[in-house]
Amino acid sequence: MDKLPTYYYPADRPRRRWSRLTFALTLSVCSAISLVYLSQLVFLGEQSVQLPLHAEETLQKCQMLHTKPGPLPDFHKRTQSDRFVKGTRATLIRNASIWTGNAEQYEILQGDILLDMGIIKFVGHTTQDMFSKFKDLITLDAGGSWVTPGYVCTRSNSVLL
Repeated sequence: MDKLPTYYYPADRPRRRWSRLTFALTLSVCSAISLVYLSQLVFLGEQSVQLPLHAEETLQKCQMLHTKPGPLPDFHKRTQSDRFVKGTRATLIRNASIWTGNAEQYEILQGDILLDMGIIKFVGHTTQDMFSKFKDLITLDAGGSWVTPGYVCTRSNSVLL
């Protein structure tokens, strides 16, 4: 008979079998390691996390998404526009056709508009004594041209406020 390779095991050689004790011991060690690993994941999740630099600002912006749009509650109490440029003089626009947007957007007035510090201070018919507190008042004659709130018509002589 030829010589068999060394990796060949004859059928009569006993195979190693795991005993129940060895199996139970191995299972308990694997379970313990898994339990330690999972507990570390849970406890690490509860530790504090370093937030990005602008996290508070970002969270406030997210909360603002649920805020009803519109001006701030104290909007009409302001005395100066946010976009006012210091040094800009008060301006009176006379003889204008004013589309106010009131009364279901059909209200049109003939009159004057007073602008001061970037805010419309008066709409209607003015008198000279109304402007005594304004020095260097700029007066423009609209000559009946339209003045509209935030509307620009490129085909006519509309004035944008």
